[in-house]
Formats: sequence, C-alpha cells, structure tokens
Amino acid sequence: MKATKKEGNKYFGELNETPYEIKDESAEYFYNTWKDKAGADVAKEVMQDEELWATDLTAFSGFLSAVQEQLQDMMANGVLNTIAQLETNKVTA
Repeated sequence: MKATKKEGNKYFGELNETPYEIKDESAEYFYNTWKDKAGADVAKEVMQDEELWATDLTAFSGFLSAVQEQLQDMMANGVLNTIAQLETNKVTA
C-alpha cells in the first residue's frame, strides 16, 4: 500500500492519477514509511518489521531482492502489467 496524501485522519493513494481513500488500519504506518524513501528501502524496512510480521522476512534468502524487484516493476509498469508478466513467465511443475 502506498499512501501518498493525508487529510486530517484520512489517507489517500492514487490510481491513474486519481486519488482514492485508503480504508485500512495500517494506512498511517505505510504513509509514514513511504515518506522520502525509495521503493527498495520501503520494502526492506517493512520486511524487517517484526511487529508487523512476527519475524524478519529479510532473513529468508533471496526474498528481499525478489520483493524489491517486483515492487520496482509495479512502480514502473503498473500492478496489472506486472501481474500479467508474472503469469506469462509462470513455471508449472
């Protein structure tokens, strides 16, 4: 979640340059986390947050870099395009 704007106690994200209200109890956390940080830094900070996950997710080998890569792709190409690309590249057993 990327909250980009705060008005009073309400947080907003953007979809196609159109603001929408985020109705999630974690909106303030993510609003503050995204302030003045690059996506890779946000991913690392959130994944290391043991209060949020009950563990440090960066301890799993390769997980942080995979999340950072997908987050960067989402920011550059959009969530739907990123998901479509993942589906195209899916390996089946």
